[in-house]
Amino acid sequence: AVWPRAMQELGEILLEDQQYQEARNVWEESRRAIPAHRQPELIADLAELYDRYPQVRDYERAVQLYREAAENFALFDQQTARELSLRADYLVENFVDYGVE
Repeated sequence: AVWPRAMQELGEILLEDQQYQEARNVWEESRRAIPAHRQPELIADLAELYDRYPQVRDYERAVQLYREAAENFALFDQQTARELSLRADYLVENFVDYGVE
């Protein structure tokens, strides 16, 4: 469990340094390498990156990742799962359905 935590922290450092694409690359690589149920926090962070930063914005990808994170948080944290699902729904209703990038 050390590698996923290290990758999450590396992404956070890159994000703080405004290296958005590099943070995205690190988190996407980690997401592909480790089962989702072992890293729901990283998946939620990646969703937020796509959601909130214009340099890497991709609402459809954010929705997909918010839902994946919510599904995995539902196993142990219902409140966080609900918040992530609500954010995904909000993006679909206000951006994805209108083709906003």
